Amino acid sequence: MNMMRKRESGESPERCRHCVRELLQSPLGNREGGAVLTEVRRTALAWNLRSAVHRTCILITIHEYFLNVFWKKSVYMRMCAVAENAAVFMQWEIGDRFPMGFFIRDSIRKYKKKEEKEMKRKSLLAILLAASMAASMTAATATVAFAETEEAAEETTDDAEAADDGEEADDAETTDDAEEADDVETTSDVEVADDAEEADDAETTDDAEAADDTADADKEAADKVAALIDAIYVQERTDDTDEQCKEAKEAWDALTDAQKELVEGEEASPEYFGRDTGDASKDDPRNQDEIGENELLVVSFGTSFNDSRAEDIKGIEDALAEAFPDWSVRRAFTAQIIINHVQARDDEKIDNMQQALDRAVANGVKNLVVQPTHLMHGAEYDEMVEAIDAYKDKFESVAIAEPMLGEVGDDATVINDDKAAVAQAITDEAVKEAGYDSMEAAAEDGTAFVFMGHGTSHTANVTYDQMQTQMEKLGFTNAFIGTVEGEPEDTACDEVINKVKDAGFKKVILRPLMVVAGDHANNDMAGDDDDSWKSMFEASGDFDEIDCQIEGLGRIDAVEQLYVAHTQAAIDSIAK
Repeated sequence: MNMMRKRESGESPERCRHCVRELLQSPLGNREGGAVLTEVRRTALAWNLRSAVHRTCILITIHEYFLNVFWKKSVYMRMCAVAENAAVFMQWEIGDRFPMGFFIRDSIRKYKKKEEKEMKRKSLLAILLAASMAASMTAATATVAFAETEEAAEETTDDAEAADDGEEADDAETTDDAEEADDVETTSDVEVADDAEEADDAETTDDAEAADDTADADKEAADKVAALIDAIYVQERTDDTDEQCKEAKEAWDALTDAQKELVEGEEASPEYFGRDTGDASKDDPRNQDEIGENELLVVSFGTSFNDSRAEDIKGIEDALAEAFPDWSVRRAFTAQIIINHVQARDDEKIDNMQQALDRAVANGVKNLVVQPTHLMHGAEYDEMVEAIDAYKDKFESVAIAEPMLGEVGDDATVINDDKAAVAQAITDEAVKEAGYDSMEAAAEDGTAFVFMGHGTSHTANVTYDQMQTQMEKLGFTNAFIGTVEGEPEDTACDEVINKVKDAGFKKVILRPLMVVAGDHANNDMAGDDDDSWKSMFEASGDFDEIDCQIEGLGRIDAVEQLYVAHTQAAIDSIAK
């Protein structure tokens, strides 16, 4: 009875286990060994039964964890779950013979303190452990007390068996309820977490797939437009050209702003349709019928920049129409690429050489005068003459006027009145635009003017050197001639930079030596790319200021009157 009171008063369960172990080790040495052995066997049987129940519970727990944790959690969580169950199993199965089971369990719990829901489960397991140990202590104490007397042993045995049965039932029921609750809670938590994770994963996956699909669709739509642009970026017109231009514009208009930025082809880019070059409605394609007997056909290379086309090319055409009211002024471009561009983007249809000549024939034109706006007798001029020669027998008379700079001449020293007139006209316009009274005043201020032409591999490229000679003849020491193509070689940008630097000028104004201020003037001369003339002058570090004047020659009145003079000479040649 004293031992039972000590047990109830809180004596360590390890003490009870020690006493039971002593009885088991030498039961026959006691005078009442037989009875005690019988009782110990009953106790051991109860102990084994209880252990079997505990093992079963643990196996169930491991099984549930295997299903709900092992496959759905990370490697770390899997190992924690398995290790902790193993520790608990060792605790139930062998108790103080393997005290490390408690240590393992506690260590694992430290790594999982942040898991709030897992702590609830651990707390419940601790309560179940305490209850189980209490039941074990009670059974051991009852067995030792009964060993003092046979009657007491029998009574204690009966009480212990009853207590064990009750406690075992209570423990089993409590364990089942707790484990069931724990499993339900854990399963619910895992299922909720899994559902949330699966929902997030599904949403993320759906978003990623949707984004990929959108990106693919955008790229496909942009590539289609790029292919359509490349198809019309050609120098020859076909029976399908009109339909191709229309299809390309409709496809572009159907794109979103984001898709338009993706348009990239061999020649295609977002700028093909997207760049604002001015109001196309200010231009006149001059492709009307009802021409009459006298036609003045103005032939230009062309430009897709609307403002320049209206001010420069149309400016020359208007001047000629005013000067020769008895002649119907019509237009033709030699660059089919530009014709297609303007037609596709602005729905403005400009005749090429063949279309213009066919129109003249169809309208019964008898006298045809052709005024090219080209600077010189170069490659474009030669192609134009070849096209006209094929139609000469269709008209009573045909005359081709001189280009802007007149006859080429044999070498760089050969100049003429046309070159002198153009040199004076462009320098006067440049100094006025820059705010100077004269070229000499600009030179005194340390300012140089660089006039950038196109350049050509044609023998007419000597014209640029002749223009440099003409500038020097006029006394313009601060005027320099260059070419985009670098032909001739001494007109390349780096050569011009050296010339300006050696002359001691610190301020530079760039201006095109071209009829129009189109792609070359806006991009090759004044663009922001590293290879533009403006960027290269800036990169040299030799100049304090670099400015650009983006204006074509066609808008200068003196140049327009030069064309009028050339046209008049051609008309006069027919009259003779």
